[in-house]
Amino acid sequence: MKASDAAYEVLAAAGEPLHVKELTDRMVTTGLWQTQGKTPWDTLAAILGTEINELGAASRFSRPSANTFALRKPDDPIPLVALNTSGPKAWMFQGNPVRYDLLTGIAAGSISNYAMNQHRDHAAYGDRAFFFLSGDKAGMYAVGRVTSTAYRAEQANEFGEWKVDVAFEATIDPPLLRAEMMGDPLLASFGPFAGRMGTNFPMPTDVAARLEMVLAPRLHPVHSASTKRFDPVGYALDQTLEAARQTVKDELLAHLRGLKPPEFEKVVLLLLQALKYEDVKVTGKAGDHGIDVRAVLRYRGVADVPTYVQAKRFGAGNNVDPAVIGRLRGSLPVQAHGIVITTSDFTKQARTEATMDGLKPIALVNGPELVELLIDLGIGVEKRQVEVLRLAPDKLASDLAG
Repeated sequence: MKASDAAYEVLAAAGEPLHVKELTDRMVTTGLWQTQGKTPWDTLAAILGTEINELGAASRFSRPSANTFALRKPDDPIPLVALNTSGPKAWMFQGNPVRYDLLTGIAAGSISNYAMNQHRDHAAYGDRAFFFLSGDKAGMYAVGRVTSTAYRAEQANEFGEWKVDVAFEATIDPPLLRAEMMGDPLLASFGPFAGRMGTNFPMPTDVAARLEMVLAPRLHPVHSASTKRFDPVGYALDQTLEAARQTVKDELLAHLRGLKPPEFEKVVLLLLQALKYEDVKVTGKAGDHGIDVRAVLRYRGVADVPTYVQAKRFGAGNNVDPAVIGRLRGSLPVQAHGIVITTSDFTKQARTEATMDGLKPIALVNGPELVELLIDLGIGVEKRQVEVLRLAPDKLASDLAG
């Protein structure tokens, strides 16, 4: 039995997180794993850590604390995934047939606003997409491509606010059903194929290659007039734009960390104003009880929600601790809402304090989230539109026919 499979068995039986040394000891003493190494716990930690880093939400495991592992739950935080950056990546896009009509999408050839709820920063133009439907006849039904980077929809729907566009290239007939996939050792090793909640799962390179090989004789191309084909020039352009956006995000965060405290408080004021808060005022001064900015969020005249914000201009690694959360909460009037905005991040204890049962919740905005908001709202950056030309033979054919 593989070490990761043995770890899964032991953690399932334990029903709780285990330190890697305790986990290793139980695996060996139960005969599920045999090893000759002097420090088998280090080997196991590396194996499980690699699966977590490579598969993210698709991994069977989570790491709740240092050197401690547990079975992943649907609501566990999703780690970033180490994805292939040398070319188009592969994704499993999962849909519920009761809520999503895949056949209609295939008939149209492409879909705008496909939900991208996980790993949206990693989606790129040209990525391979395998479309999986859950339910009684769960399995793979179509293949295609991602035809945009992730974007925030103008109006969120039941599937969330972050979207990508996709194009279908072929249907799979007969569909590759889950039972057949579970009979292939490599495909069966990919957790989402066995049944896992979620919409977007990055797929390991070896699993994607195996899937391409299995599906090859079943693919029936979607009519070329109704779908978009992979455009290598567009892919390269989107990759460049994505890299440029990340550079600007890094530069903006570094700039914010270099501001003086009153300047950073003014940035928070501009942010709240752009988010349609009213009566926004900077109040930071001695004896302010940790409140730097005050504002009011009005719900169409129905309710006024006073909002108190603490702005923490911290450097990287100097994370906000739970004491800051507690002090802000203690300063809030009964009807007020509290927010802590920082250029760094929050300790695990601070995040726990912010959502503690029975206490007023405190909203948290860390550095990366802050710069994402500022960029979306055009604060601290300039946006420039560039005209891009792409060949459109279908459009030409339509013009000639008319």
